[in-house]
Amino acid sequence: LTWPVKMQIGNGYSYAGIVTFHVPETGYAAKPSTIPKAFIEFLEDLPLVTGCGIRNDLVIINKFMKIAYGREVKFRGSVDISVLAVLAGWTLKKTNMFTLAFVGAGVLMNKLSSIEYDKWGKKFKNLDPSMQCYAVCDIKVGWLLAVTFLTTILYNWFPDQKATCSYTKSRPFDFVQKFMQW
Repeated sequence: LTWPVKMQIGNGYSYAGIVTFHVPETGYAAKPSTIPKAFIEFLEDLPLVTGCGIRNDLVIINKFMKIAYGREVKFRGSVDISVLAVLAGWTLKKTNMFTLAFVGAGVLMNKLSSIEYDKWGKKFKNLDPSMQCYAVCDIKVGWLLAVTFLTTILYNWFPDQKATCSYTKSRPFDFVQKFMQW
């Protein structure tokens, strides 16, 4: 079982939250006897969770919480960014985060930072600046890709905004909000 050491939440633009499960230098962590109920409630109150390979991440988080704390988190669901990419017309064979970020948004991130697995258990303030930057950029790029692919899907499915809003009897902002909640 892979144990999570960081949970990254946000859009990387107006907010970002990074929760660290402390791992000492030895690589073994003594679990705290309890986890704040408010933290579990916060995770369960999150809307649909998006990310690259997010379903597997949620399975790992749930296994970790069950083993470490005897409690599972009831997430509301997830949408993988690669699924959004395919719905938006993505035809490349690769749908990993590097390829999606580079082709979908023109972003190159320092992959050397992301693979320093033995360093991720440190508190955010103790991470190397390159890893701090990577963590926040990873959140922002995930959000940027989700919005880009959702917008592409929206325009592909409803190319005429006036006709769509007239037919649904809604303002453009309200229609987009309903579409994004769907």
